Amino acid sequence: MRSNFLIEGGEYCFEKHGFTAHYHPEFIDTLCWLPRFSKASKKSFDNNWTSLREFLNYISDINHALFEHLHIDSPLDNLGSFELWQSALISFREHVDQKYKSPSNKNNYLSGMHFWTGLLAHKNKIPRIFQLNSFGKSTGDLKPATVADAALPPSVLEVIGGSKSDNHSEMSRLIANLKAVEVMGDYELPDNFAELNLDKKAEWLLIKRLSDIRLGIECKFIEARKVRVSGLVAIRAHRHLTSLLNEFLNFNGGSGKINPKLKEVRGLTYDEYRYGILAWFWYCNGKIQLKDKDGKIYRTATKYLNEKRKNEGLDAKVYSWNDLWFAERLGCAANLYSPALLILIFDNSMNVTSATNLPVDCINELGDIPTIEWYKRRAKSTLFKAICNKLRVSSLDVVVHLKRVTKPYRELQLNPEDENMLFLSFYSSSDKKSKGGQALPRKPNDSTFTVQTKATIAEISNGKWAATAEMVRKSVLLLSAMNGGVAKLKDEAQHKGGRTSTAYADRAPMKAKHDAIMREFKEWLQTLITMRLDNAAEKLGVDAFEYKKRMDQIIDAGFGGLICSDPRGGEQEGVEVGEICNKVARCLTCKNKEHVFIETVDNVMHLLMWQEALNQAIEEHRIDGTDLNWYFWLRFIKTILSRLTDSPVENKKALVADAKIQMSKHENPYLLIDFKEVS
Repeated sequence: MRSNFLIEGGEYCFEKHGFTAHYHPEFIDTLCWLPRFSKASKKSFDNNWTSLREFLNYISDINHALFEHLHIDSPLDNLGSFELWQSALISFREHVDQKYKSPSNKNNYLSGMHFWTGLLAHKNKIPRIFQLNSFGKSTGDLKPATVADAALPPSVLEVIGGSKSDNHSEMSRLIANLKAVEVMGDYELPDNFAELNLDKKAEWLLIKRLSDIRLGIECKFIEARKVRVSGLVAIRAHRHLTSLLNEFLNFNGGSGKINPKLKEVRGLTYDEYRYGILAWFWYCNGKIQLKDKDGKIYRTATKYLNEKRKNEGLDAKVYSWNDLWFAERLGCAANLYSPALLILIFDNSMNVTSATNLPVDCINELGDIPTIEWYKRRAKSTLFKAICNKLRVSSLDVVVHLKRVTKPYRELQLNPEDENMLFLSFYSSSDKKSKGGQALPRKPNDSTFTVQTKATIAEISNGKWAATAEMVRKSVLLLSAMNGGVAKLKDEAQHKGGRTSTAYADRAPMKAKHDAIMREFKEWLQTLITMRLDNAAEKLGVDAFEYKKRMDQIIDAGFGGLICSDPRGGEQEGVEVGEICNKVARCLTCKNKEHVFIETVDNVMHLLMWQEALNQAIEEHRIDGTDLNWYFWLRFIKTILSRLTDSPVENKKALVADAKIQMSKHENPYLLIDFKEVS
């Protein structure tokens, strides 16, 4: 086992600095082996070496979990998980920030560790670690994007032993949220939760929190609906008081004269008076609550309600006059429109602006088919399976109810910009009045929607994490991408181009999943066997005749001999059992692929043709070359060709040359491929 290495004649020794006494020799040996893959100058390497020493000393001084994993007495099955390395790097950044003053000096330490983690990941020794923001520059990911990387309040950070810096980057937030889940005991964790990869933990957290949100907003919607029904029942039960209260409130006898109905009104109980006022709003005030259009009426109504409250010894915090109490029982207040909006966003992947600006006729009147739909598109999703048997409210239910409760508003002369809006509210809408000075129902403004939906989600999370309506949408779309790829996200979000969908999917959980797939793919490439057709059956241990038939079918299918263990197994979504799978885009991420490539002229020719078609499709923007499926295909083709052309065996180089000659004699059928069909 090595404990030192040389760069341009300079020695870098781990033993000299005492690291061999604390760190596992296999870890030290790996670090000594890595620099050969770097082209850094000695000057640059001096900085990287200083940074590594600082890092190793730091994690041992604080006894970080990564140090415990890399300790000399540890079993060291591997060099550590993504979470261990990422959290150690985040903690190291904070340490550097506190210890050093110069931003350039801080950045030297940070970039040095980015160098080492980059090399370790490049050689597949650890997962790819995300680089942290440099010092002295504005951070690009301060704003949380999904419910998995939600900002945590100080009370939660204190419980998990974190700090405010845990809220400063997407990856640190994700790690902090997962730690909070483990520490705070809000959920029953799977038995193997600690062993799960980061992407699986993040996906689990997304499903749990989104399930809570969807069920929670539905409960709040139903509760708001019940409150309004209770108001309508009370209105009907107290409608006999409307005549009395109408005369009482509209008395205009002048100064010093006693209202002739005062004695009768004072004879009413608190409940009778309050529900009577509610009935008066419904029958005598256009089904909307008083908005102080007549100061005298408003003062009279509130004065005698508060008088009755005092006489009956009722709690002022609960029983004082409250415009919101009346609004919730008469029409549409935040307790209704906030969960309603969230349901529409959640169930239909609508962006917030589109949802808040839905027209009142957003239901297709032809057959009453809703233009907004969730269930068909998500019937197979993990999220839907987790909550579908508990759902009681659909998007159609929401729209129908909103239309019903806002119907009285539409009988008024609304402002033109509000006339056709589905979302209308009268509570706190006095900022814009009619020409006659009357307060009018209005569509709540964007900031109001934001405040109210955040409050709704905070109630569901019990204040343990915060999220916005847009974060809910992005979370639903991200979960779709994690299960069905960017194409699934694009379909659900109804994006016109793939670039927007890719940006939505480029979040911490998806990055972690991509890294896990990438590591698995790298390992597969490293163990991939290339062999000649004449001895393939023997090495695979299968019947030679049956194998030859199978290989002929594969070669005829034209994908270069990449063997599928069960092409009729229905492994890929959209392919039925018994049907030949045509989803060739997914071959290299499919568990049914085998670790063998058959070296034939035809196979290599097909590989070259497929490479040409992929490159052309990327140039013509028919596919995204950064998408994992296509990226892996290109990487696979490049690896196979380089193994053949770099081989010291002459007939392998000749094989590629022959394949290129054969390719020049044929039309390339792959150029006509429908990439949507095979994706």
